[in-house]
Amino acid sequence: MNAKTTTDSSNTGIAPVLWALGLVGAALTAGSFAYFGVKEGFSTGLGVVLAAGNLWVIAKVISGFLSPSAGTSKGGLLLITLIKFAALFGGVFALLRLGALDILALGVGYAALPLGIVLGQFKSAPAQAREGS
Repeated sequence: MNAKTTTDSSNTGIAPVLWALGLVGAALTAGSFAYFGVKEGFSTGLGVVLAAGNLWVIAKVISGFLSPSAGTSKGGLLLITLIKFAALFGGVFALLRLGALDILALGVGYAALPLGIVLGQFKSAPAQAREGS
């Protein structure tokens, strides 16, 4: 196994998970709109968007830490992570405080994340066996 193969497989590993997360999230959001109403549907959809964005940013930051290129610094990645968490918690807190979101529906939308991760593993390529096993 060469370095190019490892880099290519790590860059494409998140795509099936994001697709599965999007499909599960779309189904949960449509169900929320259909059965519970506009506020709950919007809250579920926002939970899905937050989950997908959170996963994407975390994947980029972790890949930056594990294989830093010449243009990225660990301080910059740390700053991106802190801004992400501040925006996530601050934005959700403000929307909940204003009453614009339903917390249970937001949680249902965020639950698309573990479901998407599990379902995305069915589409991704299996890990190669170690040499000598």
